[in-house]
Amino acid sequence: MLSEKEFEMIEFLIMCFYDGETMKTLFETYESLKKYKKKKSLFIYSRYFATPFLGTKFNENLCEKGVILSNNLEYKHAIFLNFIPYSFLNSSLENFRVNGKTLSIQLLFSQIDYVIHKNEVATLLDKINTEKFAKIFNEVAENRGIIQDLCDRILCINNYTCCLESIYEYVGRMIEFAVAKGAIKYKNENPIL
Repeated sequence: MLSEKEFEMIEFLIMCFYDGETMKTLFETYESLKKYKKKKSLFIYSRYFATPFLGTKFNENLCEKGVILSNNLEYKHAIFLNFIPYSFLNSSLENFRVNGKTLSIQLLFSQIDYVIHKNEVATLLDKINTEKFAKIFNEVAENRGIIQDLCDRILCINNYTCCLESIYEYVGRMIEFAVAKGAIKYKNENPIL
């Protein structure tokens, strides 16, 4: 419907990491947004994260749906990745590949703000640079692994010295950033690695 009309500006509000989100749905969301970038109208979007606000049904059923990254009320805002759904952790990486060079270049222009587990993620970043993250991601994907397998590999590389929630924040933000910036491709797109 939007493609049939001409607009001066289109603004989308997208929600990521909701219950039911998978690698495929995240990828498809950003691929759909890219179609609008080719139109004449000004295109902008805002990304927010599904947030389990206190007193909501979503908050009541959290333990069944995913992992809370922080119980600190300071981070209970949709701008912070504070919840990772099991649907995302259990989603397949098969047929997805990260182009490490593209991801590295994009990170030169934009940074990822790791807020909740900032110090632990800084330690992870010292051990796992962007190229290494891409290599690990691609190895897990080639072995038909899931995102939880990727997180477990990173935990192992870090000698089990950080909490799993910090790895979830790191992996979730890195994947979302890479998908948004076009550094993750689906096998059918013939990515250049």
